[in-house]
Amino acid sequence: MTKNYSYPVFPANQFFLERPRIHCLLEKALESNVVIINAGEGYGKTYAVSSFLQGRPETTIWIQESELDNDPWHFWEKYARATGQCKARAGEELLEIGFPQTAQQFSKWHDLDRREFGPPGKYVIVRDDFHCIKSRIILDFLERILSFPILTHTLILICRNEPEINLVPVLSRGRLSRIDAEDLRFSREEIAAYFDMRRIELAAEEITGIHQATEGWPLMLGPLAAEIQKSGGKYDRAVSEKIIFRIFKDDLFVSVPPQMRGYLVKLSFFDQWPLELLKKTAGVLPEQYHNPLTLFAEIGKLGALVRYDYYMQGYHIHSVFLDYLREKQKELSREEIKNVSAIAAQWYFRNNLKMDAAVNFERAGNYAALENIVNSFSRIVPRPAAVPAGNIARSPFG
Repeated sequence: MTKNYSYPVFPANQFFLERPRIHCLLEKALESNVVIINAGEGYGKTYAVSSFLQGRPETTIWIQESELDNDPWHFWEKYARATGQCKARAGEELLEIGFPQTAQQFSKWHDLDRREFGPPGKYVIVRDDFHCIKSRIILDFLERILSFPILTHTLILICRNEPEINLVPVLSRGRLSRIDAEDLRFSREEIAAYFDMRRIELAAEEITGIHQATEGWPLMLGPLAAEIQKSGGKYDRAVSEKIIFRIFKDDLFVSVPPQMRGYLVKLSFFDQWPLELLKKTAGVLPEQYHNPLTLFAEIGKLGALVRYDYYMQGYHIHSVFLDYLREKQKELSREEIKNVSAIAAQWYFRNNLKMDAAVNFERAGNYAALENIVNSFSRIVPRPAAVPAGNIARSPFG
Protein backbone atom coordinates (compact mmCIF):
# COMPACT_ATOMS: atom_id res chain seq x y z
CA MET A 1 0.00 0.00 0.00
CA THR A 2 1.04 3.57 -0.62
CA LYS A 3 2.36 5.55 2.30
CA ASN A 4 0.67 8.95 2.10
CA TYR A 5 1.70 11.95 4.13
CA SER A 6 -0.32 15.15 4.70
CA TYR A 7 -3.03 13.40 2.69
CA PRO A 8 -6.26 15.35 1.94
CA VAL A 9 -9.37 14.36 3.88
CA PHE A 10 -12.75 14.35 2.12
CA PRO A 11 -16.12 14.80 3.87
CA ALA A 12 -17.80 11.48 4.60
CA ASN A 13 -21.18 12.76 3.37
CA GLN A 14 -19.96 13.49 -0.15
CA PHE A 15 -20.19 11.07 -3.06
CA PHE A 16 -17.18 10.42 -5.28
CA LEU A 17 -17.05 8.13 -8.27
CA GLU A 18 -13.93 6.12 -8.95
CA ARG A 19 -13.17 6.59 -12.64
CA PRO A 20 -10.92 3.94 -14.22
CA ARG A 21 -10.46 6.15 -17.30
CA ILE A 22 -8.84 8.89 -15.20
CA HIS A 23 -6.75 6.32 -13.34
CA CYS A 24 -5.38 5.09 -16.67
CA LEU A 25 -4.41 8.65 -17.63
CA LEU A 26 -2.65 9.13 -14.30
CA GLU A 27 -0.94 5.74 -14.58
CA LYS A 28 0.62 6.83 -17.85
CA ALA A 29 1.39 10.32 -16.55
CA LEU A 30 3.27 8.93 -13.55
CA GLU A 31 5.99 7.72 -15.92
CA SER A 32 6.98 11.40 -16.33
CA ASN A 33 9.00 13.58 -13.97
CA VAL A 34 6.41 16.35 -13.91
CA VAL A 35 2.62 16.03 -14.15
CA ILE A 36 0.42 19.11 -14.57
CA ILE A 37 -3.23 18.69 -13.53
CA ASN A 38 -4.72 21.94 -14.78
CA ALA A 39 -8.48 22.66 -14.59
CA GLY A 40 -10.83 25.17 -13.02
CA GLU A 41 -12.84 24.87 -9.85
CA GLY A 42 -15.11 21.88 -9.44
CA TYR A 43 -13.37 19.41 -11.74
CA GLY A 44 -12.43 16.99 -8.97
CA LYS A 45 -8.68 17.36 -9.50
CA THR A 46 -7.67 16.68 -5.90
CA TYR A 47 -9.93 13.67 -5.51
CA ALA A 48 -8.88 12.20 -8.86
CA VAL A 49 -5.19 12.29 -7.88
CA SER A 50 -5.64 11.20 -4.27
CA SER A 51 -7.93 8.28 -5.12
CA PHE A 52 -5.48 7.10 -7.78
CA LEU A 53 -2.48 7.22 -5.46
CA GLN A 54 -4.20 5.13 -2.79
CA GLY A 55 -2.99 1.57 -3.00
CA ARG A 56 -0.01 2.51 -5.18
CA PRO A 57 3.50 1.30 -4.26
CA GLU A 58 4.97 4.81 -4.40
CA THR A 59 5.44 6.88 -1.26
CA THR A 60 3.41 10.07 -1.63
CA ILE A 61 4.12 13.37 0.08
CA TRP A 62 1.14 15.69 -0.25
CA ILE A 63 1.61 19.44 0.20
CA GLN A 64 -1.42 21.74 0.25
CA GLU A 65 -0.27 25.17 -0.96
CA SER A 66 -1.87 28.46 0.06
CA GLU A 67 -1.27 32.19 -0.43
CA LEU A 68 0.85 32.15 2.73
CA ASP A 69 3.35 29.89 0.99
CA ASN A 70 4.57 32.80 -1.15
CA ASP A 71 6.81 33.58 1.80
CA PRO A 72 9.96 31.47 1.15
CA TRP A 73 10.34 30.48 4.80
CA HIS A 74 6.68 29.47 5.12
CA PHE A 75 6.95 27.52 1.86
CA TRP A 76 10.08 25.73 3.07
CA GLU A 77 8.76 24.98 6.54
CA LYS A 78 5.65 23.32 5.09
CA TYR A 79 7.83 21.30 2.68
CA ALA A 80 10.11 20.22 5.55
CA ARG A 81 7.18 19.30 7.79
CA ALA A 82 5.53 17.18 5.07
CA THR A 83 8.84 15.49 4.30
CA GLY A 84 9.46 14.88 8.00
CA GLN A 85 6.31 12.79 8.26
CA CYS A 86 7.91 10.45 5.74
CA LYS A 87 11.54 10.73 6.86
CA ALA A 88 11.98 12.51 10.18
CA ARG A 89 15.72 13.15 9.82
CA ALA A 90 15.31 14.52 6.27
CA GLY A 91 12.68 16.96 7.53
CA GLU A 92 15.04 18.20 10.24
CA GLU A 93 17.87 18.62 7.73
CA LEU A 94 15.65 20.66 5.42
CA LEU A 95 14.91 23.05 8.28
CA GLU A 96 18.62 23.30 9.06
CA ILE A 97 19.44 24.10 5.43
CA GLY A 98 16.67 26.68 5.06
CA PHE A 99 15.21 27.90 1.79
CA PRO A 100 18.10 27.67 -0.73
CA GLN A 101 19.16 31.23 -1.52
CA THR A 102 22.89 30.55 -1.84
CA ALA A 103 24.82 28.05 -3.96
CA GLN A 104 25.94 26.27 -0.80
CA GLN A 105 22.37 25.87 0.48
CA PHE A 106 21.20 24.61 -2.88
CA SER A 107 24.06 22.08 -3.04
CA LYS A 108 23.18 20.77 0.43
CA TRP A 109 19.53 20.43 -0.51
CA HIS A 110 20.44 18.66 -3.77
CA ASP A 111 22.66 16.15 -1.94
CA LEU A 112 19.88 15.45 0.58
CA ASP A 113 17.28 15.03 -2.17
CA ARG A 114 19.39 12.51 -4.09
CA ARG A 115 20.30 10.61 -0.91
CA GLU A 116 16.80 10.40 0.58
CA PHE A 117 14.53 10.26 -2.47
CA GLY A 118 16.56 8.47 -5.11
CA PRO A 119 16.25 4.76 -6.00
CA PRO A 120 15.35 2.22 -4.74
CA GLY A 121 11.66 2.96 -4.49
CA LYS A 122 9.76 5.82 -6.02
CA TYR A 123 8.47 9.00 -4.42
CA VAL A 124 5.66 11.24 -5.59
CA ILE A 125 5.44 14.82 -4.34
CA VAL A 126 2.04 16.44 -4.88
CA ARG A 127 1.70 20.22 -4.64
CA ASP A 128 -2.03 20.90 -4.55
CA ASP A 129 -3.46 24.37 -5.33
CA PHE A 130 -0.13 25.28 -6.89
CA HIS A 131 -1.78 28.27 -8.60
CA CYS A 132 -1.49 30.03 -5.23
CA ILE A 133 2.28 30.27 -5.67
CA LYS A 134 3.21 33.59 -7.28
CA SER A 135 6.54 34.35 -5.59
CA ARG A 136 9.27 34.63 -8.22
CA ILE A 137 11.92 33.44 -5.75
CA ILE A 138 10.05 30.20 -5.12
CA LEU A 139 9.16 29.69 -8.78
CA ASP A 140 12.82 30.22 -9.75
CA PHE A 141 13.84 27.56 -7.23
CA LEU A 142 11.38 25.07 -8.73
CA GLU A 143 12.50 25.94 -12.27
CA ARG A 144 16.07 25.18 -11.25
CA ILE A 145 14.97 21.75 -10.02
CA LEU A 146 13.19 21.04 -13.29
CA SER A 147 16.36 21.85 -15.23
CA PHE A 148 18.13 18.80 -13.74
CA PRO A 149 18.84 16.09 -16.34
CA ILE A 150 17.58 13.48 -13.85
CA LEU A 151 14.89 14.08 -11.23
CA THR A 152 14.72 11.76 -8.26
CA HIS A 153 10.92 11.78 -7.93
CA THR A 154 7.72 12.64 -9.77
CA LEU A 155 6.28 16.07 -9.08
CA ILE A 156 2.51 16.53 -9.52
CA LEU A 157 1.27 20.12 -9.69
CA ILE A 158 -2.49 20.51 -9.23
CA CYS A 159 -3.63 23.97 -10.29
CA ARG A 160 -6.51 26.04 -11.65
CA ASN A 161 -4.43 27.75 -14.30
CA GLU A 162 -1.13 27.23 -16.10
CA PRO A 163 1.81 27.29 -13.64
CA GLU A 164 4.05 30.33 -14.03
CA ILE A 165 7.23 28.29 -14.41
CA ASN A 166 9.38 27.35 -17.36
CA LEU A 167 8.53 23.76 -18.28
CA VAL A 168 10.65 23.64 -21.44
CA PRO A 169 13.50 21.56 -19.86
CA VAL A 170 11.20 18.64 -18.93
CA LEU A 171 9.09 19.08 -22.07
CA SER A 172 12.15 18.87 -24.31
CA ARG A 173 13.18 15.62 -22.63
CA GLY A 174 9.69 14.17 -23.05
CA ARG A 175 9.26 14.02 -19.28
CA LEU A 176 6.17 16.22 -18.93
CA SER A 177 2.56 14.98 -18.83
CA ARG A 178 -0.64 17.00 -18.71
CA ILE A 179 -4.21 16.30 -17.70
CA ASP A 180 -6.65 19.15 -18.29
CA ALA A 181 -10.32 20.05 -17.94
CA GLU A 182 -11.34 18.18 -21.10
CA ASP A 183 -9.86 14.97 -19.63
CA LEU A 184 -11.63 15.47 -16.29
CA ARG A 185 -15.10 16.13 -17.68
CA PHE A 186 -17.52 13.27 -17.00
CA SER A 187 -18.42 11.24 -20.05
CA ARG A 188 -22.01 10.18 -20.60
CA GLU A 189 -21.15 6.69 -19.30
CA GLU A 190 -19.51 8.12 -16.18
CA ILE A 191 -22.56 10.27 -15.48
CA ALA A 192 -24.71 7.15 -15.72
CA ALA A 193 -22.38 5.35 -13.31
CA TYR A 194 -22.50 8.29 -10.88
CA PHE A 195 -26.30 8.32 -10.69
CA ASP A 196 -26.31 4.54 -10.42
CA MET A 197 -23.96 4.89 -7.44
CA ARG A 198 -26.44 7.38 -5.93
CA ARG A 199 -29.23 4.82 -6.54
CA ILE A 200 -31.08 7.17 -8.86
CA GLU A 201 -32.68 5.42 -11.83
CA LEU A 202 -32.74 7.57 -14.96
CA ALA A 203 -33.65 6.80 -18.55
CA ALA A 204 -31.00 6.93 -21.26
CA GLU A 205 -32.43 10.17 -22.69
CA GLU A 206 -32.31 11.76 -19.20
CA ILE A 207 -28.62 10.86 -18.84
CA THR A 208 -28.02 12.40 -22.27
CA GLY A 209 -29.88 15.53 -21.18
CA ILE A 210 -27.78 15.83 -18.03
CA HIS A 211 -24.59 15.35 -20.03
CA GLN A 212 -25.61 18.13 -22.41
CA ALA A 213 -26.77 20.49 -19.65
CA THR A 214 -23.70 20.07 -17.44
CA GLU A 215 -21.14 19.55 -20.25
CA GLY A 216 -19.64 16.90 -17.97
CA TRP A 217 -18.73 19.39 -15.23
CA PRO A 218 -18.27 17.29 -12.05
CA LEU A 219 -19.26 20.13 -9.70
CA MET A 220 -22.80 20.02 -11.05
CA LEU A 221 -23.54 16.36 -10.44
CA GLY A 222 -23.80 16.33 -6.63
CA PRO A 223 -26.33 19.18 -6.29
CA LEU A 224 -28.25 17.86 -9.30
CA ALA A 225 -28.51 14.37 -7.79
CA ALA A 226 -29.72 15.83 -4.48
CA GLU A 227 -32.35 17.90 -6.30
CA ILE A 228 -33.57 14.87 -8.29
CA GLN A 229 -33.85 12.80 -5.10
CA LYS A 230 -35.81 15.65 -3.48
CA SER A 231 -38.24 15.66 -6.42
CA GLY A 232 -38.92 11.94 -6.14
CA GLY A 233 -36.37 10.76 -8.71
CA LYS A 234 -37.67 12.89 -11.58
CA TYR A 235 -35.27 14.80 -13.81
CA ASP A 236 -36.21 18.01 -15.54
CA ARG A 237 -33.78 20.12 -17.61
CA ALA A 238 -35.23 23.21 -15.95
CA VAL A 239 -34.11 21.75 -12.62
CA SER A 240 -30.52 21.37 -13.82
CA GLU A 241 -30.49 24.93 -15.17
CA LYS A 242 -31.86 26.22 -11.87
CA ILE A 243 -29.01 24.50 -10.02
CA ILE A 244 -26.41 25.79 -12.47
CA PHE A 245 -27.74 29.32 -11.96
CA ARG A 246 -27.54 28.88 -8.19
CA ILE A 247 -23.94 27.67 -8.38
CA PHE A 248 -23.03 30.61 -10.62
CA LYS A 249 -24.64 33.09 -8.24
CA ASP A 250 -23.68 31.65 -4.87
CA ASP A 251 -20.34 29.98 -5.48
CA LEU A 252 -18.54 31.19 -8.58
CA PHE A 253 -19.59 34.58 -9.90
CA VAL A 254 -19.20 36.18 -6.46
CA SER A 255 -15.56 35.02 -6.39
CA VAL A 256 -14.78 37.02 -9.55
CA PRO A 257 -13.28 40.48 -8.84
CA PRO A 258 -16.07 43.11 -9.10
CA GLN A 259 -14.43 44.93 -12.02
CA MET A 260 -14.28 41.63 -13.95
CA ARG A 261 -17.98 40.88 -13.39
CA GLY A 262 -19.10 43.87 -15.41
CA TYR A 263 -16.65 42.97 -18.15
CA LEU A 264 -18.02 39.42 -18.40
CA VAL A 265 -21.54 40.81 -18.65
CA LYS A 266 -20.39 43.03 -21.54
CA LEU A 267 -18.81 40.04 -23.25
CA SER A 268 -22.12 38.18 -23.01
CA PHE A 269 -23.28 40.13 -26.08
CA PHE A 270 -21.02 37.75 -28.03
CA ASP A 271 -21.56 33.99 -28.34
CA GLN A 272 -17.84 33.23 -28.34
CA TRP A 273 -14.78 35.14 -27.18
CA PRO A 274 -11.82 35.07 -29.62
CA LEU A 275 -8.52 36.03 -27.97
CA GLU A 276 -8.01 39.05 -30.21
CA LEU A 277 -11.47 40.36 -29.33
CA LEU A 278 -10.67 40.03 -25.64
CA LYS A 279 -7.45 41.99 -26.11
CA LYS A 280 -9.32 44.76 -27.92
CA THR A 281 -12.08 45.04 -25.31
CA ALA A 282 -9.69 44.85 -22.32
CA GLY A 283 -9.36 48.64 -22.46
CA VAL A 284 -12.65 48.95 -20.56
CA LEU A 285 -11.05 47.17 -17.59
CA PRO A 286 -8.74 48.60 -14.89
CA GLU A 287 -5.09 48.85 -15.94
CA GLN A 288 -3.92 45.61 -14.26
CA TYR A 289 -6.03 43.64 -16.75
CA HIS A 290 -4.66 45.35 -19.86
CA ASN A 291 -1.89 42.74 -19.96
CA PRO A 292 -3.42 39.88 -22.02
CA LEU A 293 -1.72 37.22 -19.87
CA THR A 294 -3.32 38.65 -16.72
CA LEU A 295 -6.69 38.89 -18.42
CA PHE A 296 -6.59 35.34 -19.81
CA ALA A 297 -5.46 33.97 -16.41
CA GLU A 298 -8.43 35.65 -14.73
CA ILE A 299 -10.86 34.27 -17.30
CA GLY A 300 -9.22 30.85 -16.98
CA LYS A 301 -10.20 30.78 -13.29
CA LEU A 302 -13.83 30.39 -14.35
CA GLY A 303 -12.96 26.82 -15.29
CA ALA A 304 -15.98 24.90 -16.53
CA LEU A 305 -17.91 28.07 -17.24
CA VAL A 306 -15.46 29.35 -19.83
CA ARG A 307 -13.13 26.90 -21.53
CA TYR A 308 -10.46 27.49 -24.13
CA ASP A 309 -11.12 26.23 -27.64
CA TYR A 310 -7.88 25.63 -29.56
CA TYR A 311 -9.68 25.43 -32.89
CA MET A 312 -11.28 28.87 -32.65
CA GLN A 313 -8.35 30.41 -30.73
CA GLY A 314 -10.69 31.71 -28.09
CA TYR A 315 -13.13 30.78 -25.34
CA HIS A 316 -16.33 28.78 -25.45
CA ILE A 317 -18.90 29.84 -22.83
CA HIS A 318 -21.16 27.38 -21.03
CA SER A 319 -24.59 28.02 -22.56
CA VAL A 320 -26.38 28.41 -19.23
CA PHE A 321 -23.63 30.70 -17.91
CA LEU A 322 -24.05 32.83 -21.02
CA ASP A 323 -27.77 33.05 -20.30
CA TYR A 324 -26.96 33.99 -16.70
CA LEU A 325 -24.68 36.82 -17.82
CA ARG A 326 -27.25 38.04 -20.33
CA GLU A 327 -29.82 38.30 -17.54
CA LYS A 328 -27.48 40.87 -15.98
CA GLN A 329 -27.14 42.98 -19.12
CA LYS A 330 -29.92 45.22 -17.84
CA GLU A 331 -27.46 46.46 -15.20
CA LEU A 332 -25.24 48.01 -17.91
CA SER A 333 -25.63 51.60 -19.01
CA ARG A 334 -26.43 52.43 -22.63
CA GLU A 335 -23.00 54.03 -22.92
CA GLU A 336 -21.22 50.88 -21.69
CA ILE A 337 -23.06 48.77 -24.26
CA LYS A 338 -22.25 51.19 -27.07
CA ASN A 339 -18.55 51.38 -26.14
CA VAL A 340 -17.89 47.63 -26.05
CA SER A 341 -20.01 47.09 -29.19
CA ALA A 342 -18.03 49.74 -31.09
CA ILE A 343 -14.74 47.99 -30.25
CA ALA A 344 -16.15 44.60 -31.24
CA ALA A 345 -17.66 45.95 -34.48
CA GLN A 346 -14.29 47.25 -35.65
CA TRP A 347 -12.60 43.95 -34.80
CA TYR A 348 -15.24 41.89 -36.65
CA PHE A 349 -15.06 44.24 -39.64
CA ARG A 350 -11.25 43.97 -39.87
CA ASN A 351 -11.57 40.18 -39.79
CA ASN A 352 -14.17 40.24 -42.60
CA LEU A 353 -16.94 38.95 -40.33
CA LYS A 354 -19.58 41.22 -41.79
CA MET A 355 -22.66 39.79 -40.12
CA ASP A 356 -21.14 40.14 -36.63
CA ALA A 357 -19.80 43.58 -37.52
CA ALA A 358 -23.25 44.70 -38.63
CA VAL A 359 -24.89 43.56 -35.40
CA ASN A 360 -22.31 45.39 -33.31
CA PHE A 361 -22.36 48.58 -35.39
CA GLU A 362 -26.12 48.62 -34.77
CA ARG A 363 -25.60 48.19 -31.01
CA ALA A 364 -22.99 50.95 -31.08
CA GLY A 365 -25.35 53.30 -32.90
CA ASN A 366 -23.00 53.64 -35.89
CA TYR A 367 -25.70 53.47 -38.57
CA ALA A 368 -23.52 54.84 -41.37
CA ALA A 369 -21.12 51.89 -40.96
CA LEU A 370 -24.08 49.53 -40.64
CA GLU A 371 -25.62 50.80 -43.88
CA ASN A 372 -22.30 50.39 -45.73
CA ILE A 373 -22.04 46.78 -44.60
CA VAL A 374 -25.65 46.00 -45.52
CA ASN A 375 -25.10 47.51 -48.97
CA SER A 376 -22.00 45.33 -49.41
CA PHE A 377 -23.97 42.10 -48.93
CA SER A 378 -24.91 40.06 -51.97
CA ARG A 379 -28.40 40.59 -53.37
CA ILE A 380 -29.74 37.51 -51.61
CA VAL A 381 -29.12 37.51 -47.87
CA PRO A 382 -30.79 35.70 -44.97
CA ARG A 383 -33.84 37.58 -43.70
CA PRO A 384 -32.32 38.33 -40.22
CA ALA A 385 -29.38 40.03 -41.96
CA ALA A 386 -31.57 42.37 -43.96
CA VAL A 387 -32.13 45.43 -41.75
CA PRO A 388 -34.73 47.72 -43.36
CA ALA A 389 -33.86 51.38 -43.20
CA GLY A 390 -37.07 52.11 -41.31
CA ASN A 391 -36.06 49.75 -38.49
CA ILE A 392 -32.58 51.22 -38.04
CA ALA A 393 -33.96 54.49 -36.70
CA ARG A 394 -35.91 52.59 -34.04
CA SER A 395 -32.82 50.87 -32.54
CA PRO A 396 -32.92 50.84 -28.71
CA PHE A 397 -29.32 52.04 -28.75
CA GLY A 398 -29.96 54.99 -31.12
